[in-house]
Amino acid sequence: MVLVTADLTAYREVSRKLFIEDKTVRRYETLLTYEEVKPGLKLPLPGSGHPGASGHS
Repeated sequence: MVLVTADLTAYREVSRKLFIEDKTVRRYETLLTYEEVKPGLKLPLPGSGHPGASGHS
C-alpha cells in the first residue's frame, strides 16, 4: 500500500484507523519518505514502450 498524507499527524490518524483499530491486522511496517522520489505510480514495464523500460529482445 502506498499512502500519501499531508503530514505526520495525518499519517498517524490514517494508520490508526486502518491498522491499529482493525483487529484483523496482525502486523504492518512503515517506511517513510520525506521527499518525493518518483511522481505517480506508473511502472516502466518491458514492452510498454516507456523510455525507462528494459527488456530489449
